[in-house]
Amino acid sequence: MSKRHITVAALLAAVGLAPAAARATYPGHNGQIVFPMGGGSVELYTVSPDGSGLKQLTNAKGFNGCPAFSLDGKTIAFCSNRTGSYQIWAMSADGSKQRQVTRFAYPSLFPAFSPDTRRIYFNADDGGPAGEDVFVVPAAGGKPTRLTGSPGDDEYPAVSPDGKTIAYVSHRDKNAAQLWLMNADGTHQRELTHDAPAKDEVPDWSPDGKRIAYQAGRDIWIINADGTGRTNLTRGRGGFAFGPRWAPDGKQIAFVERKGPLKLVAIVNADGTGLHVLVNKQAKQLVPAWQPLP
Repeated sequence: MSKRHITVAALLAAVGLAPAAARATYPGHNGQIVFPMGGGSVELYTVSPDGSGLKQLTNAKGFNGCPAFSLDGKTIAFCSNRTGSYQIWAMSADGSKQRQVTRFAYPSLFPAFSPDTRRIYFNADDGGPAGEDVFVVPAAGGKPTRLTGSPGDDEYPAVSPDGKTIAYVSHRDKNAAQLWLMNADGTHQRELTHDAPAKDEVPDWSPDGKRIAYQAGRDIWIINADGTGRTNLTRGRGGFAFGPRWAPDGKQIAFVERKGPLKLVAIVNADGTGLHVLVNKQAKQLVPAWQPLP
């Protein structure tokens, strides 16, 4: 296991490959927000965007986190170590029908659905010299297929709304964390950012596929999908900010900010205004996901 994977695990504790036809944008209505919360045991909860209606979805000892909604808003993929090793799981949006997707020999984290919900992308470290890599697996379960393999960790895959492009973080260039893009089948891997300092993490596509939100240093940034127009969204106001997730209507971004000794899910408008905490509970909260509704 690479040192980078140990860091990610500590933060948690932080098939056919041809792209199928998909809608060009996510549905335009905002549903629930799902996020991990807890102390010794971390469970998944949903809440309305106004902070009301908090509901616990999982009740499994250990860590249950890194959630991702399917495009139709009906399914949540997540990572859990309830069986002893981090694996990808899935459940209905109400918490029912929890099932294990991967039975990989290696810890598997940060799932992301293809727009047609048939595949789940994720990152895993198989103990090889390449470190963490991006894989894809049928959503119904099966053998994972490796998409990356260059020296240096590749992680945090995010699928574009049209299903054609994967944004991810790679450390292959001088072991510096930058955003990269590749085709959904793993071809045409290319570097998107050249940030200094190079600490890019956890990308997420805007609903129209034109922009990518990500963490750089201590802030949430937005960049155009062609690499232009890099903008600091939080400008230090979130303390330490990470894990941005776009609202399906493209008007807001949920992320995690440091609030005193805690990390809490917050929401900010896509123009940087209106930053506020979503659920002010005295418990650690981690990277959220936002439910799209038709």
